[in-house]
Amino acid sequence: MTAEWPTVEPGPGDTVVIEQRASPVVRRPGLPTVALVPIAGLVWWVVGFLPWILSGLTYGPGGTRSALPLVGAGLSPVVIGGGLGGLAAGAVVLLDRGPRVRRLVAVVGGVATAAIITLIQSLAVLRNPVPGNFSTADRVLAGLSLTLVVMTLVGVAWGLLVLAGPVGQGLTLAGAAGALPVWMSTVLDVLGVERQNDLLHSGAVVRWLGAALLAAGLVRIGLRPAARLAWWPVAVVLAWVVGPTVTASGYLSGALRPGTRSSELLDFYVPAAWQVWKAAGTLEARPLAPWIAAIAVAAVVAFAVDRLHQRRVEQPVP
Repeated sequence: MTAEWPTVEPGPGDTVVIEQRASPVVRRPGLPTVALVPIAGLVWWVVGFLPWILSGLTYGPGGTRSALPLVGAGLSPVVIGGGLGGLAAGAVVLLDRGPRVRRLVAVVGGVATAAIITLIQSLAVLRNPVPGNFSTADRVLAGLSLTLVVMTLVGVAWGLLVLAGPVGQGLTLAGAAGALPVWMSTVLDVLGVERQNDLLHSGAVVRWLGAALLAAGLVRIGLRPAARLAWWPVAVVLAWVVGPTVTASGYLSGALRPGTRSSELLDFYVPAAWQVWKAAGTLEARPLAPWIAAIAVAAVVAFAVDRLHQRRVEQPVP
């Protein structure tokens, strides 16, 4: 026998409470955590060293193929390659929705594996001393390898900021915005674009692309709570100093020459790099229009996004 509950009709003075049940949240499955290992490794190498890959990975008269540009005592390609590649690889953690620690370990393990493999291959093929040629001397290879490791660690740590929410993701985009013009100019040079077209035109394009990425980072940081506004100048400064840092690193390349003394490093190369860094970081060193436009557009878009969110929150439930 089934008991039946009587139906009670609400009276004129009764309050009717309507129970609302939240609709179930459908989460899209992410990639398996183990898949982040090869993806992070490939992203680090392909993104960071795309200019070197497009050039054919070759060095020297014999066309020696090296996975990394550990030649010619050129620090700038290693600095931008390890840094930007690490940053992009660190952001790979967003492809999976598993536990943060597992994702972090997978990404770091993938980048470490790729770095070890490419370093071993590069050192094996480049460690052939040629009389009168210091480009592949042991000191040069050791200095470039150490720089690669340090910049990769910095880049991965910067990229992993995406785990810190909107602020961290905005700062990651700001770092990419600062590195993009330098990296893309090198890519265009390898492809011959800057030799076929106007150099100033292509330079303006890459600067505005960097500005667009910076604007996206500022919008991601957002305006609310109000404390997030304090992160806007931090993001702009971070994006601003990336280019001068890469430029100044080139002036330290000479310190890797065999026979260079520590006194010469401290008395000449470091002061010279510091002067270049300060000169490249001044307001007169680059066009300000893309930077001003990025901040202005980001402010307008972030305000519009904030107002739209507020309307959705304040809209009464029918």
